[in-house]
Amino acid sequence: MNNPINLSMDTAERLIHLILPDAIVYAALNAGEERIFRATSHPDGIKVACMNDWFFRNGRIMLTVYDANGNGSFTQFYDPNTLHRDFAAEKDKNLTDILTGIREAVHSLGTEESHRLVDFFQKEG
Repeated sequence: MNNPINLSMDTAERLIHLILPDAIVYAALNAGEERIFRATSHPDGIKVACMNDWFFRNGRIMLTVYDANGNGSFTQFYDPNTLHRDFAAEKDKNLTDILTGIREAVHSLGTEESHRLVDFFQKEG
C-alpha cells in the first residue's frame, strides 16, 4: 500500500480558497497519516474539509464542501502536483458510492425482492 501524500497548510489553503476565498483555514487533524484542514464561511454556512489520501490511497487531495445544516455535500479530487481537478477520481468515487448503496440495498431487501425490482425497472426502461 502506498504512503499517503503529504498535504501542507499552504496547499490546503490554496484549494479551500477556491471555494471560500476569505476563509480562515485551520488544521483539524494532523496525527499519524491523516492531514485534515477545515474552514467555514460562518457558523451556519458552508464548510470545507481538505484532506490527504489517508483513507482512499488514490494519490489525490480530497476537498469536500458541505452545508453546515446537513443539506448536502459534494467532493472534488485534486492532483497534488498540479492542483488540477481530477474528474476521473471523482467518477471512481461516485461509482464506488453507488455500488456500496446497491450492495446495502440488496442485503437489506434480500435476493428475491432485489431481483423483482431489477425486473420491474428493466421493463419500465
